[in-house]
Amino acid sequence: MWCNGLFNRYQYCSEGGGFESVSFNLGWIVDGTSAPFFVAKDKGYFAEEGLVADIFAGSGSGDTVSRLELKQCTFGIADTETVIISVSEGASIKTIGMLYTKNPLTIFSLAEKGIKTLKDIEGHTLALRILKRSSF
Repeated sequence: MWCNGLFNRYQYCSEGGGFESVSFNLGWIVDGTSAPFFVAKDKGYFAEEGLVADIFAGSGSGDTVSRLELKQCTFGIADTETVIISVSEGASIKTIGMLYTKNPLTIFSLAEKGIKTLKDIEGHTLALRILKRSSF
């Protein structure tokens, strides 16, 4: 399972063979994309690697990066944009894996606008929330 591999790459098992506590900050609230982490915990995959994993809901990538920098969590999920900006500003964090190989964000439109394809967006205005650190 992917999340087992993520934690396995980061050797946190103590030399004495005991369990090491780690904390994992999700990028957002607990939802379907969080399931693999909770399933791994429930099935004992973390324990097999000598880990006791606490999993916490997040509130955006900026929050995750801040928590990592403050050493309030061991691992966290943050979007690449936020990590790049944060590292360029001096954050000492590192990407160790990817959850998505394609961006899962979408464009929404009111049904009455008749927009069904990307071509239909031409001539319309898109509203974007530009943040220094992403909110997702």
